Amino acid sequence: MRNSLFLGIALLTSALVYSQTLEIEEKVIETGKLQAARLGEIFGSNRDSVFTRFDASFNALFYRTEKVNNNLLKGNSYFAVDMDTENFTAIGFAYSFINNLVVTNSEDQRIRIISSDNLGGGSWHNYDSHIQLCDANQVIRTRQLEIEIDELDVGYYKIEQLEHNDSTYYIAFGYGTEGSGNHHRVVKVYRIENDSIVVQPSFEGKSLLGIVSRRGQDVELKYDPITRTISYLEFETIYNEETDEYKSNELTVRWKFQDGKFVQEGTPKK
Repeated sequence: MRNSLFLGIALLTSALVYSQTLEIEEKVIETGKLQAARLGEIFGSNRDSVFTRFDASFNALFYRTEKVNNNLLKGNSYFAVDMDTENFTAIGFAYSFINNLVVTNSEDQRIRIISSDNLGGGSWHNYDSHIQLCDANQVIRTRQLEIEIDELDVGYYKIEQLEHNDSTYYIAFGYGTEGSGNHHRVVKVYRIENDSIVVQPSFEGKSLLGIVSRRGQDVELKYDPITRTISYLEFETIYNEETDEYKSNELTVRWKFQDGKFVQEGTPKK
């Protein structure tokens, strides 16, 4: 009798898990199709209707307690999961967010960020980003990342993590493009406190590191996990009065992690 009871419970549990997995898979497919429809109706007569249905499908997929499996997302061509962005150009970043829902996960799988260009049109792009936390009870918490006043708007493409004093720091890297021929990168640091995700002011008291350059300039933003150093190129334009010419210099800027924050190392090197 007891064995039959245990068998019945096991079968019921398996059926529920299968049912939830099938439901999530169907929602992944639906959300992918609506992403394709968004692209087709950016300037079409059905824009408002398609965009509204996309938002509803997206919320139903990610604002839930079940953990969405990466394999399900990778099986849909409109989800770009943990992209290898080492050799990405500005155009590669820009179109990744336009064409896909870009999903990046932390190494420990506790934090995930989903980003997409909101397809508003024009040269100044806005991004919709949502961050998920898998808390200590394996409950998934999702919230939209709000943009602060004067903050550079980006989609996030990579999360690095490091350990310090029994705490885990999550370093999120984002890309965005704006008007006047510029594009930008953003680096933000997060920590988990009391089952909530909080921003850790890590750059001389500021909540983020913002890097702006011309679209034709590659700042080569990198993170070295061995030295715990963020580095990038800064472009300096110098005017020579004698030759009446402008010269551009590349300066390497480095921020090294020390005592729970990033500290800029000396004067940028030419």
